[in-house]
Amino acid sequence: MKPFLCKFFVWAAATWMLSGCTLYELHEDLERQDRYGTVSGTVQSDSSNHKPIQVLLVKVNMADDHDNTVVNSTVMFRPGPFQFFALPGTYMVGAFEDKNEDMIFQLDEYVGWHGAPDPIVVKPDGKYGGLSVNLRTSEQAHLQFPLLYELPPFQMSKDLMEKFRVGEVVKLSDPRFAAKNGDMGFWEPLKFMEEVGGGIFFLQEYDPEKIPILIVHGAGGNPVEFRRIIAGLNGDKFQPWVLFYPSGMRLGILSRWVSATISILLVEHKFERLYILAHSMGGLVARDVINRMVREGSGKVLKLFVSMSTPWDGHVFAAKGVKQCPVVIPAWYDMVPGSPFIRDLSKTPLPSHLEYNLFFSYHGGWHWTLPPSNDGTVSLQSELFLPVELSAKRVLGFDVTHGGILQNPDVIERLNILLEEH
Repeated sequence: MKPFLCKFFVWAAATWMLSGCTLYELHEDLERQDRYGTVSGTVQSDSSNHKPIQVLLVKVNMADDHDNTVVNSTVMFRPGPFQFFALPGTYMVGAFEDKNEDMIFQLDEYVGWHGAPDPIVVKPDGKYGGLSVNLRTSEQAHLQFPLLYELPPFQMSKDLMEKFRVGEVVKLSDPRFAAKNGDMGFWEPLKFMEEVGGGIFFLQEYDPEKIPILIVHGAGGNPVEFRRIIAGLNGDKFQPWVLFYPSGMRLGILSRWVSATISILLVEHKFERLYILAHSMGGLVARDVINRMVREGSGKVLKLFVSMSTPWDGHVFAAKGVKQCPVVIPAWYDMVPGSPFIRDLSKTPLPSHLEYNLFFSYHGGWHWTLPPSNDGTVSLQSELFLPVELSAKRVLGFDVTHGGILQNPDVIERLNILLEEH
């Protein structure tokens, strides 16, 4: 298939596969993504404190021990697996139990490193797994890692994850939320991260008396698409948080970033309830975030999840794009029906304290590529994927299009009834 025809085919196939960027630009962005390797392993601890664990990826300057830099970090709420993405270079992996929850290492806290510590040389697209970090008391750590206590504190660096905003207060009219940036996030996700940044943004100052609602857009989308839903929220009870992310990246990478960001917010604000509202492909990202939070021990704050027009069984045009296009958007691999990502979503059961409601749209009609039952973008078969439908407390259908579900007054009224019930 010629590049132009492939681009046209993708544009016509579904509205969440957006035009506006050349295949050359996409290819260039993908080449940069291929430079990243993965570093993964497990944190173990016999501490009885049950405090958050900060895991650090430290870039090492082999010529100067005083020039080591933390380039990425994540928060865990119990010992378990971790994973980082890293550019080529030499790294160490360490972790500490954040006893006073200030996200800064104190000399009396449990701490550990992979090895003694051992350097990890990351090469482009390399995978480095099986790392083990055992947290020890400060007395044990001083004996095993005496030189580390003599070095100055590690400095934080700005990698892609560090550019993800955490609780920055903005208005919905913020120019970063422009539709063109949503397009960029789909076609050129690394460029999006470098120029826009993304993150979880607050639309008002944090209020401990209000329940946060995390709003997740779909492929190529942006938070402004939810303006009518946000305007209709009860401002006395709820505070909207909007996620803005590069939707062209692999969905597993995105969910790791989002769950790590929620963990930071949870340590900082200690909220007890979190609701999630997601549209289209954003529902897949949100469900993987929920799964990660459940596995990592922070899922107890999740109380309500509402998905809207989500292709739970993927999209046929992701499969066609992966098979026929000369350059493939990374997210397509996860959107292929029956992909490992799709299959794994339902393997982690939703916790009993989380109520799930499935909203679907069906105003589509004839489409040159979709089955007769569709919403103009996604087939009903995918929206009502049986394993997901069976996990829902309510399944509500609306005679609207895929994008129209975000604007329809009946949808907004039903959503607010659900929110008030909680």
